[in-house]
Amino acid sequence: MELPLILSGPILRRVEPSLVSVWVALSKACSVQLSLFEGLAKVGDTPKFSRDTDKSDTIAIGDKLHITVVMMKLTGIDVLKPGQLYSYNLSLTEKTGGAKHDLKSLGLLQDNVLSTTPLEKRRLALGYALNQLPSFALSPDKLIDLKIIHGSCRIQVSGLTDALPWVDDLIKEKVQDPNQRIHQLLLAGDQIYADDVERRVLPQMIALGQEVLAKREFLPTNEPNGLAAKFSPADEKNFPAGMRKNLVLSETRMTTVDNHSHLLSFGEFAAMYLFAWNNEVWQPAAIKDFDDTIAEFRANYNTKVPDSVLPIFRRRDDKNQPKIADALLRRFTDCAFKTLTAEELKSAIKKKDDFDPVVRDPIDTETLQFGKLPAQGSPARTAFSKIYTFADGLTAEELGAFKNFMQQLSGDLGGLYKLAIDRGRDNCLEALKNQHKIRRAMANVPTYMMWDDHEVTDDWNLNPMWRDRVMTNPLGRACVRNGMLAFALFQGWGNDPEKYLQGKPKRLLELASTLYTATATAATQQTANDEIEQLFGLNRRTVDVTKFDDQLSWHFSVPGTRHLVLALDNRTQRNWITRGGPPTNIILGAIEKQIPAGPLPSGKEVLIVVAPLPVLGPPMFDELIAPLAYRAFDVIEAIKNGNENLRGMPGTNPDAIEAWAFDPKATESLLKRLEPYRKVVLLSGDVHYGSAQVMSYWKRTDPDTDPSRFVQFISSGFKKVLPEYLRDIDLRLSRAQQLIRAHINAERLAWNAKADVLNDKATQAVPALRARLEEEPMLLPAYGWPEGIAVKQTTPPDWSWRIKVLLDERPEFNGQPYEPDKERPEAAKPPSAGIDIVSTPSPNPSFRADFADAYRRLISRHHRSFDIMRNGRQLCIGSNLGLIHFKILKDAQNQDVLHAIQELHTVFPYELPNASEDHQPFTTHKARLTGDPSEKRPALRGQP
Repeated sequence: MELPLILSGPILRRVEPSLVSVWVALSKACSVQLSLFEGLAKVGDTPKFSRDTDKSDTIAIGDKLHITVVMMKLTGIDVLKPGQLYSYNLSLTEKTGGAKHDLKSLGLLQDNVLSTTPLEKRRLALGYALNQLPSFALSPDKLIDLKIIHGSCRIQVSGLTDALPWVDDLIKEKVQDPNQRIHQLLLAGDQIYADDVERRVLPQMIALGQEVLAKREFLPTNEPNGLAAKFSPADEKNFPAGMRKNLVLSETRMTTVDNHSHLLSFGEFAAMYLFAWNNEVWQPAAIKDFDDTIAEFRANYNTKVPDSVLPIFRRRDDKNQPKIADALLRRFTDCAFKTLTAEELKSAIKKKDDFDPVVRDPIDTETLQFGKLPAQGSPARTAFSKIYTFADGLTAEELGAFKNFMQQLSGDLGGLYKLAIDRGRDNCLEALKNQHKIRRAMANVPTYMMWDDHEVTDDWNLNPMWRDRVMTNPLGRACVRNGMLAFALFQGWGNDPEKYLQGKPKRLLELASTLYTATATAATQQTANDEIEQLFGLNRRTVDVTKFDDQLSWHFSVPGTRHLVLALDNRTQRNWITRGGPPTNIILGAIEKQIPAGPLPSGKEVLIVVAPLPVLGPPMFDELIAPLAYRAFDVIEAIKNGNENLRGMPGTNPDAIEAWAFDPKATESLLKRLEPYRKVVLLSGDVHYGSAQVMSYWKRTDPDTDPSRFVQFISSGFKKVLPEYLRDIDLRLSRAQQLIRAHINAERLAWNAKADVLNDKATQAVPALRARLEEEPMLLPAYGWPEGIAVKQTTPPDWSWRIKVLLDERPEFNGQPYEPDKERPEAAKPPSAGIDIVSTPSPNPSFRADFADAYRRLISRHHRSFDIMRNGRQLCIGSNLGLIHFKILKDAQNQDVLHAIQELHTVFPYELPNASEDHQPFTTHKARLTGDPSEKRPALRGQP
């Protein structure tokens, strides 16, 4: 495949009045110049700024991977202004040969069909019109005009519909209006899923990574004794797609359950980003099934046994030693991949396909035991004669190991073969359908990105047990380092590009440019990687907040015209209460480093915090669903046999235990740091549902002032839904949904130090509540106390708060022309046909047929509503994105009050009849940003 000059981009990154920056990844070394225009400009228009100082040379990461963030700095009267449109162009001059290009000459300013088979692969005009340049606008003068989209969690290939392309539609609708178009795109993590990669596409990613790095990358695996590392080329022969489960569990020691095609090499991580943001690097006609992958592996095996074949199948015990000696394991792999034909191996391990009656049952591995081998001439012996003949020559101990090996093959590979009805290939093609819209959207809105765990792996930095296991194994450490380096180059750099001009960020770019040069060897790469690991803090085994300044920081801030954005790093500045328990998502000392002291700077009206992990979950979800999920994992995982990987650790699934609610002290420290800002909007993802909560926060020192307000908006995910186990728990606990709608809220009263603050009724409290009276800080729930309990007047709480779940309170029908703020959209309305008949029944027998038909339609209405809404609109479980804006609304006292609003746009798996071309929010949440005069401070009591 001939690579395009622009591998990915342009992506508009940090934009301020004095700075415009654009990220781009190229296949050739170039000098990149940024030109800026006023208004919606077209090719041939005169730029307002086009200066030699606005150039940047790409950094050579590999022979065909050259990356830069080109910046334009403005001062004085030249600074950009709110309420105006600006456009930009890129001029690329190749370092070798001097050929010149721009967005027009590269064909990026016109719609084009690049290929038609096996599907139409398109390119869209980046400026939304022929020869029109991509454009943007600063955040507006008035907060009520500000439009921000946020979201997270995008598995690129899955059976789900993708919400991220909708960003392009929302920009297009208002592209000519600087005050109404989208002003910022805030991505809150899991922009890629390094652990959940489609095995049909991974071979292309491996090949692309090899091509752009000129096949100069090496990966380490453990020698059999686990004391040394052996380096092998990072190619598909040594690390085949679909066959990585053991590599991930036993060599990296990671814990993800999506492990058969986990990214490992830097080249693969880089290719993943290119695939996520540019459809032009895909080869849809070359998508492989696992049958193709394993056939290639067999061919490689039978011609020259790869050095890394044993790590692919080697399993280690809890002492990091191989469970099967290498010499014996080689005999087993020879049997599977030399003695057996491809069809014989497939027949032995492939799971029964209900849609293909020709496929027989796989071998019964329970017969691979001493004394249980099938007799000569039996059907089983005839069906799998080569396997049983091999087994005849094994000792009883070796036969037991062979049984485990065959079970391993069946469990790891048997379910990956192509099925009679196989939607995997269709999912790959579906992922490509709207990829071109994502590319255009990110070229036309300032885009900011923070990571969560899946940029590296599921469970990343979950707890000390995970960290110690992974970081003491060479492949595990390499995988974490490669994921972090890829994030730095493809995401982090553009968040604050000026920071990369000096100090540790600059040194990281210098080191990255030395890794894959023409003279690179495994040894030279390891020397550079050792220094990179120090910059990432991977060389430490203990947490020391005083050492965080020695490593790179990833949090950042962006000032807007009337708002301030802070993005928190929940991953690399963690602490843990116990070795296997929930994490403190930001160690207490680091909270002060990531969040400047409040209040808001002059002229700013609201603080927007990008917190990848939700700080304020729905109270019923945090109090009921998440703890139950945690306990469910305690039960399920604790009974597993063996300790070869961390999936045996009870209660360590991060989807269940990484909520801030599991560390109340850290949560209170975070809220205390944010409280002086007074009006705080938290934007989060991670949890794979959309919702909204609001907190009123009172301080003892401000008895006569309104409470500070924290509004938590969650939008997750772009292309990811709740795990099946959580959806099942949520469905079974339907009472929790009712409690949410019943306005049962979470409340807390808190004292900095332990003290005698309650009346004598406290002695009658249940033990769990009495225990809280002995802790510091003293954090007391409002509910569950004996009747008559009260706080002494002389010791009021140092602070207290109340969380309420926000509901979409728009009626189904407004009776007026549709207005998003006043009526649910068509997608959220159940069909009304037949409801009038059921609601006004008649005893007349002639109406019975009408009744029967009406009830059928009523049942259909409920079925469709459940299908659309999943569990209801208070928790939006489905692909979604959040549009944030602000509005002045009248309150109950007829006072003008500033409100923060989240519109959740949900993508449905089918087209709605007569759907409007304009996007209508499926769910709308509104929260006032000042205290409600009618709301009283929490008080202790018995019942909610």
